[in-house]
Amino acid sequence: MAEHWLAEEDGAIRGVLPLFRKGGRSPNLFSAPGGLLAEDDATAAALLEPVREIVRRERLAYAELRDQKRAWPGLGTVDEHVTLVLDLAGDPEAQWQAFGSKLR
Repeated sequence: MAEHWLAEEDGAIRGVLPLFRKGGRSPNLFSAPGGLLAEDDATAAALLEPVREIVRRERLAYAELRDQKRAWPGLGTVDEHVTLVLDLAGDPEAQWQAFGSKLR
């Protein structure tokens, strides 16, 4: 189940936080790579407050914001997940050849 929060001001989007629920032994909320996107610290804090309340109220293990581009105040950081960025070649064959033989 997906949930999301959107921060708006004067009709302009200032931030977004999409989260998904994971069940099992340690139920939690987690984001897709990119996680919390916000214009500033105040917007980030406003988006995080309902998440913190859900974690408390539902006694979830945690909420995990994966692969953050920015460290937000008040959030612990773990470098477990990463995003790799690849410059693409002009055509598919050149791209395929750019990969090493072990990757292909």
